[in-house]
Amino acid sequence: YDDLIDMPISRILPNETILSFLDRNAPHAGGSNMENKVETTFPDTAPEKTFQVSFSYLNDNDDEPIGKILIIENITNQKLAESAKGEFIAHVTHELLTPMTNIKSYNEMLMNDEVGDEELRTEFFNTINQEIDRLNDLIGNLLNISKIEMGNLVLNKGLVKSDALVEDCV
Repeated sequence: YDDLIDMPISRILPNETILSFLDRNAPHAGGSNMENKVETTFPDTAPEKTFQVSFSYLNDNDDEPIGKILIIENITNQKLAESAKGEFIAHVTHELLTPMTNIKSYNEMLMNDEVGDEELRTEFFNTINQEIDRLNDLIGNLLNISKIEMGNLVLNKGLVKSDALVEDCV
């Protein structure tokens, strides 16, 4: 503690992002465009972690700055969650577009009378129906995820035919 008192922040916390952030928000910088926070890493001590840095001025009775409170918060888990959410959305988008593309293709061929064979037409209608079922399942799963996040999912516990469950999983 005694080694840190009255030491410049650059000696205590030699991080260019933080030092630049503090300098941009110094009283001489005008203060009208003050940033609330900045994200940074500490490559030497915590290379896999992301931190959010925020600060506030300590003012005296005349409202003159006499010091700063610097808050450094580990936001690694938040960043990982944001990244996973982005990947999830990209995956869901792809999963929704695939059956929609199939439905559109089969439907256009049927509408343009490109399929003369009645057996093939029936197969096309069945494929469209299966793709619609696939979309319904995806949307149902998304609704369940939403319910889980909101804490509204109701589980209906009961007997399950394990052979049908395993077959469906396979």
